[in-house]
Amino acid sequence: MQGIRATIHFDCDVEHPKTTGVTDGYQPHHKFEWADFLTSGIHHYKDQRRHYAGETVDAVIEFPFWSHFGDQVSVGDHFEIREASRLVGHGVVNEIMFDATVM
Repeated sequence: MQGIRATIHFDCDVEHPKTTGVTDGYQPHHKFEWADFLTSGIHHYKDQRRHYAGETVDAVIEFPFWSHFGDQVSVGDHFEIREASRLVGHGVVNEIMFDATVM
């Protein structure tokens, strides 16, 4: 599956921070600055521990619908991490990956 390597930050200064934390396999929505839509992605982290609001981590994010928008994604693009309308974090694209299953 195709996707990106990104640095992401789980915000603690938003209306409803992600207080329960997230682990490998987390599947939030992503909203790129240039997009007028949300797209689902699967997060993979190097470790197996839980990550909480206030943390910045590196992640590989797989996008099942990459073929619909991947040609518009560039290194340096910023995006929001959402759970539907709930903002939980932000990220920046560090690398475009053709095999995003490799951490």
